[in-house]
Amino acid sequence: MLTSFIVGSDLSGHFQRRRTAKMIDAMKNHTIVCGTGLMANAVVERLMRERLQVVLIDSDNDRLTAMKEKYRRLEVICGGPTDELVLATANVVNARHVVAAPDSDVDILLIGITCKDPGHKISVIAESNDMALANRMRKAGIDEVVSTSQLGGERVTELIMG
Repeated sequence: MLTSFIVGSDLSGHFQRRRTAKMIDAMKNHTIVCGTGLMANAVVERLMRERLQVVLIDSDNDRLTAMKEKYRRLEVICGGPTDELVLATANVVNARHVVAAPDSDVDILLIGITCKDPGHKISVIAESNDMALANRMRKAGIDEVVSTSQLGGERVTELIMG
């Protein structure tokens, strides 16, 4: 009885991973979101509301499971978003956008450099509150760098000024 439970759960996990891989391989012009922080969650939420195809990558399986439970159509990959094989599993070659929003600015740079390999026509959007590093990110080929602190500050100023 216990053996059949273990084998059954292992097989269902195997089939689930194969189904996910097939779904991702079939995607074209999808968005890959790297990270599960506040900005990444907000991006995923909006894209899912718009019924767009999204692949979420993070190394924290608990966070991915919570996101998958919230958004059934969301495809998730557990792994480091700086790993070329993980990005390949997310079908980066056929993606339209990559949102680089992990906790580390160094990881953001690595994601940007990896995704901007010659031949990839992909837009890389990054989150960073370090403006000096944001300029370096742009020089490394990242298309847009968004500072959540700067955007929030600008919005508060607009509200104050009427």
